[in-house]
Amino acid sequence: MGKILKSLSLDTTGAALVEFASTVPLLVLLAFGIADYGLLMNNTTVLEASTRSGAEIVKSNPTITTSQMTALFPSGATIQPLTTSCTCVTSGTYTGSCPPAPGTSPCAGQINPNTGLADSRVLEYITVSATQNYSPWIPWASFVFPTSISSTAVARIQ
Repeated sequence: MGKILKSLSLDTTGAALVEFASTVPLLVLLAFGIADYGLLMNNTTVLEASTRSGAEIVKSNPTITTSQMTALFPSGATIQPLTTSCTCVTSGTYTGSCPPAPGTSPCAGQINPNTGLADSRVLEYITVSATQNYSPWIPWASFVFPTSISSTAVARIQ
């Protein structure tokens, strides 16, 4: 009886196949997870680059509209309306119309904290924002993937 047990314990035929069969599902799941995460990062990067490019284009051509910028963005992306904001150099707050009417100086009399000199400049910014839906290849139950990604870029116009 001892010889039979000893010969069975030395027989390793098929052991590699069993180990391979037990690890393949885990490796496939890991590969799909890496692919899903890579696609998410790629989509996020493309959307961020699109919003930065949109802000730079608006900076050079302030009259452009969101419908004219759709070619910059990935298909399926939703571009929010362009928003403009103004601030005074010194305080960061601004209460006038943006951009200010020609010949007006809503930030007059303010002192720039960096130079100690009077600085009445009004800084005008444009904000470009977009969102895009995202769905992974595999609906991961235990991991949270975002259902949409968004990006915002702000550029100073003048």
